[in-house]
Amino acid sequence: MIYELRKQIEYFLRNKIYMVSLIIAAVAGYGYEITHSSLGIDDVCIGLYFDDGLGVSIGRWSFYVINKLFHVTGFEPFIMEFAAVLILMFAAIVWSAVLRYILGDKLPIACYAVFSAMFLDYSLIAEVFIYYLQNGVPIIYTLVGMAVFDFYYLYTHDLEQKQRILHKLGMSLLVSVSVGFYEAAANVFLTGVLLIMIVDCFGANHMQIRKFKQFFMSLFLVGRVLVYAIVERSLITKVCMAIFGIESYSYRSAGSMLRILKYPGRILTIIRQILRDYVFVGLAYYPIGLFVATSILFIVIIIAGSIYKKNLYILFLGIICYGSIFVLSLPQGDALPYRSNLMIALLVAMVLFYLTYVILKCRYQLINVIGMVLVISVVYNSAFDLNHWFAFEYEKNQSELAVVDQVAYDLQKGGYNIAEKPVVFIGSYELNPAILEKCSMGSDTPGYSVIKDLNDWMEEETGERYVYVQTLSWSLIDWAIPGFYIYEGYNREMIRLFEERGYQLIWGGTELYEKALEQEEQLNEYPLEGYIREYDDYIVVRF
Repeated sequence: MIYELRKQIEYFLRNKIYMVSLIIAAVAGYGYEITHSSLGIDDVCIGLYFDDGLGVSIGRWSFYVINKLFHVTGFEPFIMEFAAVLILMFAAIVWSAVLRYILGDKLPIACYAVFSAMFLDYSLIAEVFIYYLQNGVPIIYTLVGMAVFDFYYLYTHDLEQKQRILHKLGMSLLVSVSVGFYEAAANVFLTGVLLIMIVDCFGANHMQIRKFKQFFMSLFLVGRVLVYAIVERSLITKVCMAIFGIESYSYRSAGSMLRILKYPGRILTIIRQILRDYVFVGLAYYPIGLFVATSILFIVIIIAGSIYKKNLYILFLGIICYGSIFVLSLPQGDALPYRSNLMIALLVAMVLFYLTYVILKCRYQLINVIGMVLVISVVYNSAFDLNHWFAFEYEKNQSELAVVDQVAYDLQKGGYNIAEKPVVFIGSYELNPAILEKCSMGSDTPGYSVIKDLNDWMEEETGERYVYVQTLSWSLIDWAIPGFYIYEGYNREMIRLFEERGYQLIWGGTELYEKALEQEEQLNEYPLEGYIREYDDYIVVRF
């Protein structure tokens, strides 16, 4: 298996057209982000994950172990983003290798170039890429791609029992390590396998999924691998906690996520959330609009393929594959957030991969030219949109850091005794309306009324403008005031935020925070005069 994968990877590394297009896509999509890093939520609280071991406690052990070998803690602009892009480029090559291994030399290199460019630059990734270490997403895509390759190799080769066991073990370990970065990796494996099964039905039929037995056994193997991976992750987590002396946290426990079992009626709410977040928001948010368009194409391709190939199981695989994108919404009790939905990039890239093949296969040159111009425009607009959101995040971040600097200046120049007294932050911070306007839709925007109706049914406030992005619209300051209060108390992350800017403040803890809340009405809100007040034993700053 390793030899076959390496051979396919070497093919793409040696193909100049492919590599040039891949590099262009990487620079176009991530050049700005690499050179304009922003200080985000995970940058501030990274010590809680790596030093205190919160990440290991909730099953995200992979980065903790990596940090024992390679120093990745602390806010290090450029190097982490640069490394992430390189790994993401390699992930695109791995997935291209999977496709070429299935299909052979049947398709022109342009199909793989389009697939990789779209995979790299699908702009929904901005919702997670702004996190420190990107939640391991580039590594997840790479390892899961290898696991999917191994799955296909195992299923299409007649191996001895010992070899089959070793392949299953290796496959499950790859998935387990991936899930150790981010739980959504399990879903990436499921969706990825289903997609390559569909590709095989269309272009190779090596898996011979034309009867119920082959259909069932293939899905059964996927399920077994996922179960093995989850068990391995649990065992590795316990071993890490024992070796490094990490205490147990209740954060994001499985029991707290299985709300759907307690409230079956929640399913209707999830459906409405999915319609809102993954359909109607597409009228304003490019990656979701593109997802809706490719979803329609995917449905057409699946139905047409089932009829043309006279294989009903293509239709079944298509239904299961599309459903797998949202399956994690059920245990969470809410529609899967954008930052966790890593599967959509694969689906969108795969649809464009097939569309490119159909266009180039056409014997009419005019259709070839017009079709490829449209495909390239879709990829270009996605890269453009990705840059837009990275620039938006940087602008938002600079705006908030300016507020931190201003508060620090007022504390120092105002004569407050910050050298001896703790500083307590209360209230909530709202982003500049001019910034929020760039990521929201007003009542005059198509789709706003439908979103408002859905929110009214779910008893969620819409307001005059509806913010359609998720993590990109979060305020660092507003998060840092209470951030992780369950583990460290209120304001701990706020103090760390000031430390990142070079200001040393004394942390007051939860007791002083609760005491300061009693004085909240006596203070104005930032930036009005009187938003800072000094008491006998502490200083209060109100947002």
